[in-house]
Amino acid sequence: MKHSLLTISRYALAAWVGAAVLFVLTSVAEVRSPELDSATKSTLALLRFPYYYAVGFTLVPVAMICEVLGCSIRYSRHQRLIISLVCLTLLLMLIDYFLIYQPLAEMTRQNSRPPNFIAYHHYSRWINTLHVSIATITSLVASRTESHIKADAAHTL
Repeated sequence: MKHSLLTISRYALAAWVGAAVLFVLTSVAEVRSPELDSATKSTLALLRFPYYYAVGFTLVPVAMICEVLGCSIRYSRHQRLIISLVCLTLLLMLIDYFLIYQPLAEMTRQNSRPPNFIAYHHYSRWINTLHVSIATITSLVASRTESHIKADAAHTL
């Protein structure tokens, strides 16, 4: 059971990174498309972003819960690092959603953009890049199992 939970955790992290990257790539393609006017781009953003957050707020907590439940009673340094990074990713996502995305979505619904729209958009890009980068690093760190770490340590002696 422990190994299954850890496997689900790793898949959930990797799935979130892949989904976030795909979302960003399609979003950039839409924003750069000359065929779409500003109103259509705004509408697409308002339709798309709730799904982005729904997927993220599903996969990252699943990864965190499975990681915690899949670890032994005494956490190794490796397991504590993974859990800490997943928690940091989730914390940044929550900050983004409540303090940046929701005000930005409200600004997007308005007919004219308020002066702080550009700043919020930059904050959004920055915090999303940060949390997806941390999730990517976490996924890579998590792929190194305890047995790999112990084997590497034995070879360096």
